[in-house]
Amino acid sequence: MSETPPPLPDSLRVKFPQLRPIRKAPVLSTINGVGFTLYGKRDLDVETGTYVKTHVFCLVFIPVFCVGAYRVADAQRGWYFLGKEPLSSFARSGNIGVLCLSLIFGAILAESAYKSSPEYIAKQQLKKAEAALSSGEALRAAGIYSEMVRSGSAVEEARAGLRNALQQCVTNATPSKVEGAFKLLAAMKTRGDSPDSFVPDAWK
Repeated sequence: MSETPPPLPDSLRVKFPQLRPIRKAPVLSTINGVGFTLYGKRDLDVETGTYVKTHVFCLVFIPVFCVGAYRVADAQRGWYFLGKEPLSSFARSGNIGVLCLSLIFGAILAESAYKSSPEYIAKQQLKKAEAALSSGEALRAAGIYSEMVRSGSAVEEARAGLRNALQQCVTNATPSKVEGAFKLLAAMKTRGDSPDSFVPDAWK
C-alpha cells in the first residue's frame, strides 16, 4: 500500500490553498541533457520565500513536457519541496501542443511507412498499368506488368494484366507495339518464364 503523505501545516494550507502534500521529492536526473529537471520561477511569496518551479522532461536540455509543479524554497544545494501546485495555464497549453505535434508526427510516420510498403507500391503500379491500358497504351502497361511479375509484386494481378496487355499488342496494327511485345516475351523466356502462358502460339 502507498504511504500517506504527511499533512501540511495549517499556516501553509491557509496561505496556499491549492498546495498538496507529497511523500517525496520528484525525480531530478538528466544524462546528456535528457531527463527530468526543474524550470522556471513563478508565484513568488515574499513572506515565506517560496516560489513555484515546473517539473519538466527535457531533450538536449530543452523542456518538452511538463510533468508537474512544486512550491519550493531555496536550499544550500537544490530546493526544499513544500508540496505540489497545479500546472500553469501556459504549461498545460504547452503539453497539449506537444501532444498534438506528437500525434501529427506519428501520423506522418505511419503514412510514410504505409506508402513505402511493398503492398502500397504494388497497388500504385497496378493503377498506373490499368490507366495506361485504358488509354490505349498497351505496350506501356505491358512493361509495368512485366516488371511487377519479375519483382514478384502482386503476381496474380500482374500476370493477368500482362496477359491482356500483350495480347492487345501482338494483335495491334502498329509495328512498334508488336515489336515491343515480342521483346517482352523474349525477355520472359530468358528468365525462365513461359511466353505461351501469356500469349499462346505468339511466335506463329
